[in-house]
Amino acid sequence: MKFTLTIAALVVAAFAAPQLPSEIGQIPPCGLACAMNAGKEAGCGPTDIKCFCTSATALAAATACVNKDCSPEDAKKAIALAQQLCAKY
Repeated sequence: MKFTLTIAALVVAAFAAPQLPSEIGQIPPCGLACAMNAGKEAGCGPTDIKCFCTSATALAAATACVNKDCSPEDAKKAIALAQQLCAKY
C-alpha cells in the first residue's frame, strides 16, 4: 500500500509539476506521500500548496507521518523543504 501511495503521489506531482515550486521535486518520496495524504485529509487539492501550508491539521498529520514512515535523513529533508516551501505563506 505504501508503494502504491508513493507512486500515486509521484504521478500527481509529475502532471502538476509546471504549476508547483521546484522544492516539490526535492521532497523524498515518503515525505511527498505523507504530504499528499495529509493535504487530502485536510480537504486540500493535490496542487493547493497554500491550503496545505496554512492548515494546522495537514501540517501536523504530515509531520507525524514523515517521522513515522521516513528514514531519519528523509524526514529531516522533507521537513526542511516543507518549511522552506511554506515560508511563502
